[in-house]
Amino acid sequence: MVSVMKNSTPKNVFLILCLFLCSAVLAITNFAQSPALLLDADFNAGVSGGADNVKVIALQPDGKILVGGDFRFAADQPHYALARFSSDGSLDESFNPALPAGSVVEAIFVQPDGRILIGGNFTVSVDARSIFGLVRLNSDGSFDRRFAANLAGTYTA
Repeated sequence: MVSVMKNSTPKNVFLILCLFLCSAVLAITNFAQSPALLLDADFNAGVSGGADNVKVIALQPDGKILVGGDFRFAADQPHYALARFSSDGSLDESFNPALPAGSVVEAIFVQPDGRILIGGNFTVSVDARSIFGLVRLNSDGSFDRRFAANLAGTYTA
């Protein structure tokens, strides 16, 4: 290719560049029209209340979707700051961690063992201990009582 370019006239170089750019534009256009990038109108995993704010999303290995933020309802059901949806957008009603009103979840990390770390602005009571800002949940949404982090102050994720 270098030897072709070296012996090419400016007109030929321009033509080659135009062909390359046209090919790139066609590839991008085809990619943008891919069904994988179209909005799925059947997926309705809405949240509301609070600031109606989704701050973080995490995907679990089983395809379920964790949504955290500043909200009070998920799919019109009471869920403070954290909800889990199936891949079709339906609310997983079996997952409802006991986060108090006013909680905001700003970080979610799914561990390889299926447990879930959540961070944000909240205080929960676990075994008569007040825990602020970081808790670990079991895969069913219950608090992991063996996890003993306790953050004081205000943190931004």
